[in-house]
Amino acid sequence: MDSLRLVAGVVYMVLAVILTPPYARIVYIFLSRKKYRDLECYRIMSQTGIVQLATAPTAFFSGFLQLSGIDVLGLAGGFLQVLFSASVSVEIQLNLCLALNRLKVIGEYKKLGLVCMILMVLSWLYGAVYIAFLLTPLCRFYEVPGQFIGRFDFDAPYTWLLVTIDSYVLLGYIVATFFVYVFITSCLIRLRRRRAYEKTSSKLSYSDGTIMWSEW
Repeated sequence: MDSLRLVAGVVYMVLAVILTPPYARIVYIFLSRKKYRDLECYRIMSQTGIVQLATAPTAFFSGFLQLSGIDVLGLAGGFLQVLFSASVSVEIQLNLCLALNRLKVIGEYKKLGLVCMILMVLSWLYGAVYIAFLLTPLCRFYEVPGQFIGRFDFDAPYTWLLVTIDSYVLLGYIVATFFVYVFITSCLIRLRRRRAYEKTSSKLSYSDGTIMWSEW
């Protein structure tokens, strides 16, 4: 076994074991406490956390695969890699939901709540369909010892089509998320200027009133 495989295997397994419990605790708090559940932003972050936690078994078993060369039940090189790939896609889509939620709160666009709900449902459906396709002989995503991340098998008949569709979908979500945050930034700048103007106007009104009172 080369040193790179050894380091990668140890790092994957250690990170999965150390980071998962505290992160799971945070997600549990968001889900179990009413003050967090009642806020849409925390519900979205909880879903993102669940998606990220779903990648922990992949890291652990991938590390074991690198160290031992044994793929337990075919999980590390098969289903868990598919789950990892799907989790990345779903997380990117949920990031747009979180950005829209922040825009809804900052810009007071209440109708965006419905848009967020629809996008959340679609993101989970997308992930389910994505996994279903990769578990068929039509598409394939796998990992082998010495290969530190999963890769697509383009010998499968429809892998190229799935990768192309997924790439365009995720690119669209990333671009949309970027522009939402640009708009949020512009809203914050506008709010800051408005508050500065109101504060200045208030001071001027107070000064004028003081002068008039002293003259009287």
